[in-house]
Amino acid sequence: MAISFEQLSKIINYQFKDTGLLHQSLTHKSYTSEQTVKVEDNERLEFLGDAIIGSCVAEELYKLYPDYSEGQLSVIKSTIVSRNFLAVLASEINLGDYIQLGFGEKKAGGHKRERILANTFEALVGAMFIDSGYRTVYSFIWSIIKPKLSNISQFMLNQNFKNILQAFSQKYYGKLPKYHTTSEEGPHHEKKFTVEVTVNGTVAGTGEDTSKKKASLKAAEQALKKLNILIETS
Repeated sequence: MAISFEQLSKIINYQFKDTGLLHQSLTHKSYTSEQTVKVEDNERLEFLGDAIIGSCVAEELYKLYPDYSEGQLSVIKSTIVSRNFLAVLASEINLGDYIQLGFGEKKAGGHKRERILANTFEALVGAMFIDSGYRTVYSFIWSIIKPKLSNISQFMLNQNFKNILQAFSQKYYGKLPKYHTTSEEGPHHEKKFTVEVTVNGTVAGTGEDTSKKKASLKAAEQALKKLNILIETS
């Protein structure tokens, strides 16, 4: 489909001075590989946008939550800059409708893929940064993130607790959490498993359920609560 710069500019409330940057930010590598002339894809802009988003989010969270610890701020930040959250932001501005994809990727529904949406959002931010600078990007990002801050905790709850705990443990202790099945009771069709999770050498949570996987998730959830990571941001 042809890209309507005017329509997209209205959606994001920003008019690019250099529309070539906007065009590049929306160009997936699958599209460039099918062109007979050289066309720049958005991967370099994606790299830049990733760093800019992280900086903007860190700055604003530091201001918004003066009583939060570094660990709490870091977990909120990691949630906001995660692929699935950025994909949600991209969907909010209908970014998928404007991405230039190769024939095969388009046919496979690439404009709805989480990775492509998130990466393109990062590229758009990178292009905007080059076009107008940090403060313009800052305003754009927070105009769409702030309304969602009250739901960040719920968004975190919908994620895999083990993934959140792993990211936290790796960042602050340089090691992975360790899960250990402490008991396995009941007949085969009614098994009950108890799992403990250790963070930095200390038992941080215990979970009990009908499978090791479910028990591990409960243990991770308990650990996150004990570590005061699952916090409210409203």
